[in-house]
Amino acid sequence: ASDSLAQVMAGELDPAAPTPQYVSVARAVAANGPLRAALAGGVEIAETSSRITGVPSMFLVDTTGPYGGCAWTSGFADIGALQRADAALAADAGWLELIDRVGPAYQQGAAQAIYRHAS
Repeated sequence: ASDSLAQVMAGELDPAAPTPQYVSVARAVAANGPLRAALAGGVEIAETSSRITGVPSMFLVDTTGPYGGCAWTSGFADIGALQRADAALAADAGWLELIDRVGPAYQQGAAQAIYRHAS
């Protein structure tokens, strides 16, 4: 694990909400040139994910690390909620069209991770 600092571009944390037991994080780096498109696309991805899954999603831009680095995060109460959200995204044709449309604004090598809160 490594630490980084980021600025929230879309979404927000609810400090009164329970701590999620699982957090899904997708990370990418903007390609050289289309930074504006990557930032706009990142916001659109977060908002669309939230709409499709019903789970709040945040879009963050790194202030440390690779220039143009960004992440999308969503928290889940349990593994079932995470699986249902993933299934909802996979079943939505508009989701795949969005990813295909904005994908070229990012470098190859985007990655996803799932973290579990250790109680």
